[in-house]
Amino acid sequence: MDIITIPMKMSNIRQVVMMMTALSLISASAFARGGNRRLSGEISESSAASVLDTQKPDQLPLRSQAFALGYTVGGPLTSTLYSLTAMLKLTERDLLQPFLVIPGTSPFQISSAIAYKRTIASSPNAGFHIGAGVGFGAVPSGRVAEGSTFNFTASALTGLAFKFAGTPNIQVHIDGGPCFQTAGGASNFTFDLLSASAVYWF
Repeated sequence: MDIITIPMKMSNIRQVVMMMTALSLISASAFARGGNRRLSGEISESSAASVLDTQKPDQLPLRSQAFALGYTVGGPLTSTLYSLTAMLKLTERDLLQPFLVIPGTSPFQISSAIAYKRTIASSPNAGFHIGAGVGFGAVPSGRVAEGSTFNFTASALTGLAFKFAGTPNIQVHIDGGPCFQTAGGASNFTFDLLSASAVYWF
């Protein structure tokens, strides 16, 4: 069996060797760049995780705090000493706070109100807000036999909102200001503490 040989010049051999060397260098460089990118991504992720791990629970960002439920004591807006309340966050500075109470059923009594609040100064755990509110309902007119009478209240308010350390979901609101109230043909104007509310943010 005859072996076929292909004559090659020395210059051709050099060209082939140079081409193979160049291809090897290009492949090695691309592999190194890809490895560096993967390594830097892993380092960034691990660094972010370690930062979150070292933060205290009350320093972690709250992912969802758009709605709150709670209890209110002292409420000229609802003409009662207590009521259930909720808070609905519209923006980071604006919220609505509705109130509802059914003091009795004989005679039937119900009162509701809503207040708008806008935060004008704040820190991570406290804030100062201003706003206004209106309330209306059927409240006792005196003796049980006399039944209930319609009540309407309007007020401007200023107040403080704050959270205690270690309880990022619990917030307290204390509001006061001028309040105008009319019930059964009689009117009254006061400037006093309107309400103190404690709510839990979800």
